[in-house]
Amino acid sequence: MVTISPSEEAASADASATTRMRLLLAAIELIGEHGVEGTSLRRINELAECRNSSAVHYHFGGREKLIGAAMEFIGSRWETDTLTSHGITSTEALIEAVGKSLLDMRNNMPWGYNAIRFMQRLIAERDPKVQALWRTHFGQHLEPLLNAFQALNPHLEERIVRLRLIFALVCLINSIAGLDGYYRTALGDVRGARTDAQMVDEVIAFITRGLGAPQLEHA
Repeated sequence: MVTISPSEEAASADASATTRMRLLLAAIELIGEHGVEGTSLRRINELAECRNSSAVHYHFGGREKLIGAAMEFIGSRWETDTLTSHGITSTEALIEAVGKSLLDMRNNMPWGYNAIRFMQRLIAERDPKVQALWRTHFGQHLEPLLNAFQALNPHLEERIVRLRLIFALVCLINSIAGLDGYYRTALGDVRGARTDAQMVDEVIAFITRGLGAPQLEHA
């Protein structure tokens, strides 16, 4: 019978956790760049420097569970519940807090830029399985924002609140993911000397003008 010392067991657990994290971050980076269909398990293993070709299956149980874990990783570190616990009293303040938190993630987390691009890619995914993962693993992290937005806009039905909040999040995520591209648009350089923060302020101002608008009759 082979016995393992506590120190050996701890070292093994640490190595496993490290490998798991490398695979997770590799998946976020590659999916953010190439999309789900353009990212193979082989490429994830290579970027994570895993020699075992079955590493994703061993640590996560397969491709879909890896994607779900990546969503959980990003959602849990976004801390949306904290965003809504600081006495926010207006829709504008709520969207400003969301926008600045996403920009902070992009610019200050080692994995943040890739995470924003990962979310941007998944927003556009049409695979029903990926959409289901998005709802299962990321939806719970949006509930604090949804509840806060609903409380600030009691004149809107819940289904309209959900729709407009998604409009706002999609606009913020796409805009922040593409901040470097505003120098080279079809209308030329629309960014000029604006900083990242100033660009996000422009996006927030654009979004908030419509969020509290009266509900349309056909809605």
